[in-house]
Amino acid sequence: MQKEWSQGAAGAAPLGALDAMAVCVALGAVTANGLADTQLRRFRERATTKSGSALEIEHCGQTCRQGLWAYSRHPNYCSEATFWLGIALAARAGGLPDCAAPARWAWGGSVLLFSFFRVSASLMDRRSLKHRKGFERVMREVPALLPVPITLDRWVDRV
Repeated sequence: MQKEWSQGAAGAAPLGALDAMAVCVALGAVTANGLADTQLRRFRERATTKSGSALEIEHCGQTCRQGLWAYSRHPNYCSEATFWLGIALAARAGGLPDCAAPARWAWGGSVLLFSFFRVSASLMDRRSLKHRKGFERVMREVPALLPVPITLDRWVDRV
């Protein structure tokens, strides 16, 4: 195994631009997920005057609209799905043709996760409408999952 890590697999193509893009997408997603968590925790600490484990059970009736939360109502979901897009890119960069079963699983899994998180975001939004005053306005102004123009996000809601 050490030989593969240090010298690469026999006959493997050298790393290329798609490999770099896959790593950047996956690491960017992990970084964005951590950043979104940190931003939400800080917001909730200020909004509730709680910290640590007490913060986990404290209800917060406000909505974070700072940092990544200004571009997506669910940046954690977006980051998670984007990570798996990076994995699919890595599968393609590894030389798997798009018609190969493992590549179809990688791309299919990525599409499935984006769909799952989009539906999950809608369910979370429905709950937030009940518990967060002014959340209707947030829904009109901030896309649910992907940081895209709000008109495109509304079109996805109808599909």
